[in-house]
Amino acid sequence: MGTTEILSLVGILLGIAVLIILAYKRINIILYSILASVIVLLFSGQGAWSGITTTFMAGFAEYVKTYMLLFMTSTLFSFLLSESGATTVIAVKIMKLVDRAKTDVTRAFAAVLALGIIQAILIIGGVNAIVYVFMLTGIARDLFKRMNIPWHLAYLSIWGGGSTVACFVPGIAQVNNIIPMEYFGTSTMSLPGITLITFAFCMVLTIVYTWYEVKKTMATGEGFFPTGTKLDQRYPEGEHQKEWEKEQPFNLFIALLPLIIMFVVLNLGVSPSLSMLVGCLAVMIFHFKTYKPKQILGSIERAVPVGLSVVANFCAIVGFGAVVSATPFYTWLLQSLSQVITTASDSASTLWIMVGSISIACGITATAAGGLQIVLSQLGSTFLASGWNPAVLHRLSVMTTGVFDSLPHSAAIMNGFQVFCVDHKMVYKYVFVETVLITGLGTIFATLLCSMGLAF
Repeated sequence: MGTTEILSLVGILLGIAVLIILAYKRINIILYSILASVIVLLFSGQGAWSGITTTFMAGFAEYVKTYMLLFMTSTLFSFLLSESGATTVIAVKIMKLVDRAKTDVTRAFAAVLALGIIQAILIIGGVNAIVYVFMLTGIARDLFKRMNIPWHLAYLSIWGGGSTVACFVPGIAQVNNIIPMEYFGTSTMSLPGITLITFAFCMVLTIVYTWYEVKKTMATGEGFFPTGTKLDQRYPEGEHQKEWEKEQPFNLFIALLPLIIMFVVLNLGVSPSLSMLVGCLAVMIFHFKTYKPKQILGSIERAVPVGLSVVANFCAIVGFGAVVSATPFYTWLLQSLSQVITTASDSASTLWIMVGSISIACGITATAAGGLQIVLSQLGSTFLASGWNPAVLHRLSVMTTGVFDSLPHSAAIMNGFQVFCVDHKMVYKYVFVETVLITGLGTIFATLLCSMGLAF
């Protein structure tokens, strides 16, 4: 590695530092991704303006072209589920279980697990991980305030909407589980057995950690305030009260039916975007008695700008990733990895190289889909040519995206913090343990199983 590569590496590290610092300061994602990209370009000996207008915007535009329709349809699906009352029914049914706990600690523990289960249902159903927080926050606020549970503990439920479910459950309609299909000719259900075993492994660790944090916090006597103060100001008193006092006039099965239909259609081979539209139609059909055309039009109007905002934020981070991928250091790194894969005497090395390279890319771009796309677009054929079962490559690549995609500068993490009215100081330790550390251990566990020849 020469001087040019070393300088570009320095620029990449400085760019990531800027991303993290400005993310903590809550600066607009698009602005700080451009600034970080300029730093990387300058240290790589490239023109800042030409790099932004070509490399950055090319990455931005390519992501829009490939995934905008999926993000828009999933956002619309999430809004229709929420505003039809379906998600409220699901939430109320699950949260009734919380009242069966007898002590403050067990009630708080049950409340956190209930939020995680709700998120898991939405994520498995195909609701975008970025927008499900809009459905969840108001109901979670009512539950935690009523039971006087510290608000920051609500973020312990991130396992349900984060990497644990999104990366370790087969068949789900999340972008990172769809991207490998293009490169490996696989399906969203690839390697279900290993995936579910790994999911169970991660869940055991997550439950133990959740109990530890809940028990420790409840012992201090802390209540919903002060960490819930900002949230309480955002959501006026009485919001969602009707949903709590009286459930919507359709049962749990009808509420879940659009999610079930969308999930089945997706796994019949229908494109993800079209599957989401089928789910949207199912909401309109099965909830027509309480969800009128005028309300549906209102939901669509509200969903469109949210979907565009989500796409733009992700594209900006992907644009930064595109700039990084065009640097001398990144070129050197990929060439070195490709050579190592080709000459590796131990075939298991290919799996570990893939896991490592995707982890690095997701950490640099702070997005699961963006990092995965960058690596597979350049090394996917090389991984496939190594002779490994495509299902193994698919599943391990998906699991790996959940390791470093949740670093402090992640667009998804920042979005969740803003909606939940929390910050890094309050809850990032929960994010790190559950979506970085535990998912990292899960990925290592699954890679070890696959390297031993297990593939089912």
